[in-house]
Amino acid sequence: RQLSSHIHPITSLSWNRSGRKLLSAATDWNVILWDVASGEAELRLRFPSPVAKVQYNPRDRHMFLVCPLKHVPTLVTLKGDEPTHSTLPTDGEPEASMSGAFNRHGKLIVLGSSKGKVLVI
Repeated sequence: RQLSSHIHPITSLSWNRSGRKLLSAATDWNVILWDVASGEAELRLRFPSPVAKVQYNPRDRHMFLVCPLKHVPTLVTLKGDEPTHSTLPTDGEPEASMSGAFNRHGKLIVLGSSKGKVLVI
């Protein structure tokens, strides 16, 4: 099956725990939530810059992390009618490029900055 909706290179992919949903991020500033069985894009979210990384929370199917370039990492929650966006604290580096990941239990997020700092939230 081929899923196509991005217009620029894909930078990150993340499966949800059930394997039924896939997140894709790209340099077109979009994150897309895919239903793998149907091949349909269920949700498209646009961010303020190209997105370097996206990751599902390994224990919460309604939550994922988005790391746009040169912007604050964002936690997206899909409960309710509209997704909610929560920016993460960056210890005074809001414009620095950051990458991040959940720990295996989904309770902590580790952020790494372009300036060599590591922050555990």
